[in-house]
Amino acid sequence: MRKFVVAAVPLVLALAGCNSDPSTAPTVSNAAMTANGPTRAPGGPNAGAEDLCVKAVQQQTNASGVGVINSEFSEAATQVMVGFPAAQAPWRCLVSGGRVTEVTYTGSEGRL
Repeated sequence: MRKFVVAAVPLVLALAGCNSDPSTAPTVSNAAMTANGPTRAPGGPNAGAEDLCVKAVQQQTNASGVGVINSEFSEAATQVMVGFPAAQAPWRCLVSGGRVTEVTYTGSEGRL
């Protein structure tokens, strides 16, 4: 019985983070789909870096529907993963000191 309780605790904790509220789930109206999953408009704590990266990828690719896949802040730079419907893989963008320092396609360059 003790093994069952120990195994069940992580499962219960994992399920506690699930969101069953359909009003907050991404929908076609507020999230675009790419080959890498849904994208969103820049926002949240990394909004400035996300906005710069979306603009940088738009400028480099002339693509429409460019959006944020995810972003992560660090002291060195904020990394923003960007996608758009025609992209086969995400673009990686780094922002440091309010400036874009790198924009890189993460897929095979043969598909660019």
